[in-house]
Amino acid sequence: MDKMEIVGVLIFVLIVLGSYVLLYITLPNMVSIAIEVSIQNFMDVFLIFIFAALLASLADLYIDKELILKVFDPNRNSIYNYAIATAIGIITPGPVYSIFPIVLVLRKKGATEDILISYLTAQTLMGPIRVPLEIVFLGVEFLVFRTIVTVIIGILAGVLTKPLVGWIRAEEL
Repeated sequence: MDKMEIVGVLIFVLIVLGSYVLLYITLPNMVSIAIEVSIQNFMDVFLIFIFAALLASLADLYIDKELILKVFDPNRNSIYNYAIATAIGIITPGPVYSIFPIVLVLRKKGATEDILISYLTAQTLMGPIRVPLEIVFLGVEFLVFRTIVTVIIGILAGVLTKPLVGWIRAEEL
């Protein structure tokens, strides 16, 4: 862990502890319930995260840098690369926190931040698990419209991020 990651974790821990202190001050009888719910949520997320980490390990073994550069060719039109990242994001199942280990592997293998943001944006806005329910409750027309909007937003997220990629990478050096 680098210094910034440690600072981020410390800030998160302080916010959580501060929230419990505030809860204790305002509603002391709710603290035990909040702790129980927090532990249950942590266990639910932890199991999914372990599965995602195992999946990311497999991705790390089988995805090489050349494949990333072939799929997201830096010499090709960026819009095309964002469209590919968006499409992959749309078909990736799971909650967003479960794909962060995979995103880390993609980043390690050479995917740039603009590509990753297109992917994450699309994955967050739309996932294959929601499609059947969306068709039943909202109809096919709504699904098609939302898919079009998701593609536009995913591509736009990459376009808006591209000017910042050099700055983000420079901060890491």
